[in-house]
Amino acid sequence: MYKLHGTWIPAYVKQYFSAGMSSSQRAESVHAFFKRYCSKSNSLMDFVTRFNRALAHLRHEELVADHGDLNEKPNIKLGMPMENQMVGMYTKKYFYKFQKELLESNSYMVNVTGEDDNCWIYKIQKFDANSRVRTLVHDKISNLLKWSCRLFDFEGISCKHMLAFFRVKQIMQLPKEYIMR
Repeated sequence: MYKLHGTWIPAYVKQYFSAGMSSSQRAESVHAFFKRYCSKSNSLMDFVTRFNRALAHLRHEELVADHGDLNEKPNIKLGMPMENQMVGMYTKKYFYKFQKELLESNSYMVNVTGEDDNCWIYKIQKFDANSRVRTLVHDKISNLLKWSCRLFDFEGISCKHMLAFFRVKQIMQLPKEYIMR
């Protein structure tokens, strides 16, 4: 049962945006940050000095990343309109994640599996028959999509399944509803 507990939490927090990090990863990240600069043997005054130095270092790293985002454009690999659209919207780090999803979306097929008065239901699967099947629901009234992998909700970038749907429907620009600012 202990081995299975790791699968329970993600099911309960899927609807919350967390930039791809679980709560334990965030805590571990903070602990690692403090361990680099502080130890148990530090006095309170030494801790404050080291903490301020750590914050200054962190701010400097953010400025360097911002400078890179402003002055260096990521490499365009596919030349697709959607890729060109997103190169100017995302940071380099997130653009490369998006680009990876866009590239992988080309190996997925999209098939309608059902329809009712309110929505169309699609099956999205890799061309490999043994791959996992994902479900995408296209609401006819709101024209919005819901998909089973929830990558957009969890990390804020469009998933390969959604991008495969857009490719098949010949939607060349990513709709604004699927761009997290």
